[in-house]
Amino acid sequence: MKEVLARSSKAIGGWKFCRWAENAHRDLRKAGKGETDVAMRRIEAGVDPEVVFNQVCKGFGVDQESLTKRGSLADARLVAAKLLKEVTGMTQRQIAQSLGLRDGSGLGRMLAQAEERVRQNRGVRKRYALMRRRVCA
Repeated sequence: MKEVLARSSKAIGGWKFCRWAENAHRDLRKAGKGETDVAMRRIEAGVDPEVVFNQVCKGFGVDQESLTKRGSLADARLVAAKLLKEVTGMTQRQIAQSLGLRDGSGLGRMLAQAEERVRQNRGVRKRYALMRRRVCA
């Protein structure tokens, strides 16, 4: 069973079918149109979450433990949440747990705030862009 599951993250079946599913997914992503199955949106080989945490802590001058607490570190937590979602391949539930939230719905609200904050605040936008370049390098 493990061998069958290891063939592809997009399909279960024979080698030929799994290769077809992988190629179809790649072609859809290149085209950038049409609906994509939720399971296929996940990044398979994302950036290590520790790299994101280290860059956010360094960029905002905070420690990692403080990112899991509510308070005056709102910008650091928001940027961490946004980067974790975009580059790690983690699920919203996993990201929420790593930031000290109870569930993924709280993260959804946090991500909406992060988008707004990055769009409206030039300083946060510059820090976010710098950290994104560093974690993706």
